Amino acid sequence: MPRGAIPIKNEASIAPGFSMGNVHVMAGVPRIMQSMMQALEPSLPRGERIEMRAVYGIGVMEGAIAEGLSAIQQRFPVLDLGSYPFRRDGVWGVALVAKGTDLPAIEEATKQATDLIAQQGVEPVQGEPVQGELGTEPVARPTPRRASGFSLIRLLLYLLMWVVVGGEVAAIGFFSVLALLFNDTSAPPAILEHQFGGLALLPLGVGLFIQILAIWLARRGHGEAASLLVGITIIMMVTPVISFL
Repeated sequence: MPRGAIPIKNEASIAPGFSMGNVHVMAGVPRIMQSMMQALEPSLPRGERIEMRAVYGIGVMEGAIAEGLSAIQQRFPVLDLGSYPFRRDGVWGVALVAKGTDLPAIEEATKQATDLIAQQGVEPVQGEPVQGELGTEPVARPTPRRASGFSLIRLLLYLLMWVVVGGEVAAIGFFSVLALLFNDTSAPPAILEHQFGGLALLPLGVGLFIQILAIWLARRGHGEAASLLVGITIIMMVTPVISFL
């Protein structure tokens, strides 16, 4: 450790951590870091609590209240005022947020911000527009992506689809050779439709295309649609074989 460093207590492992002044170095493994943080937290200095109040209005344009909001900010220089556009059901709105440590000043600034929104002819609503509430879609808050974990069913579906693809390619090659051996190769339909036993190569080609589409759908998360296409392609591949036999 550096000279003058103070070790941080670690009950989770023997990984070292230390403090130098207001700099605290901890292990990167979350479990170990949490153990160090629990030991370090009581000694950390506490600052003033940051308070926040918000009000918003549907149908308010940010540019229409910019001048009034600047005036409120000038009257309360110790606060941080911000405007945050959002969209709800296709209609734009603005949320006004006041932050700081002076709670009475925050309350008064929020009251003036409420009056500013009311002057635009809309009903002010206290609080933040929460995503998902009546279709609210805040611009500054990205929609979290759904986690895609391991799925045994998805793995089996992929394996089945690639087996079907391989079977179709092999069948097309095999029956194309039969068409060349037993048919008049000068005739264009000889490759697409083998008259020996009523075998048709066209369904195999169409099935291969549908199977590729099924793989694409599965990768996009449409497992049910992909499963349906797998069944269709299996039928399209087996039918010509049965006809041949």
